[in-house]
Amino acid sequence: MTSPTHTSWKTELLHRLQNIDPYQFEKLCGKLLKAMGATNVKVTQRSHDGGIDGTATMHANPLSVDMAFQCKRRKGTIGEKDIRDFLGALTKLRNKQGLFITTGRYTKTARQTAKDNLIYEIHLIDGDDLCSLMEIHRIGIKMQTVIDEAFFADLKKKP
Repeated sequence: MTSPTHTSWKTELLHRLQNIDPYQFEKLCGKLLKAMGATNVKVTQRSHDGGIDGTATMHANPLSVDMAFQCKRRKGTIGEKDIRDFLGALTKLRNKQGLFITTGRYTKTARQTAKDNLIYEIHLIDGDDLCSLMEIHRIGIKMQTVIDEAFFADLKKKP
């Protein structure tokens, strides 16, 4: 059996994520945040979430930061309007930190909008970052242990 390449497993994972139920995607993001060390992770109800899909407390000793998160399954891009809508939703919660997670990509203007606002710190996780974090924290990913043949071939070489 051949192992999938780095690119193909990410492509397959993104395809699966883009095709699951939106609420299941939000729950998956909550599980990922827990695996990353967050506590008090709460995913909102399916509808009427006001643009906030959940809240969590992230820890970076000695700091604890409350944040709200938004999750979007997208095959394309997240634009400036999506970020502005999220910023508006944050004002209702009075959170000063936000996390926006997507299976897609962020446009340059979306990234700039997140960076330029002076009130809220917005962290962005795009599809590639999401796949990497899922791999690191073993969320929906199983790793296979294989012998590194190149390593042993190099050992046989004389210095």
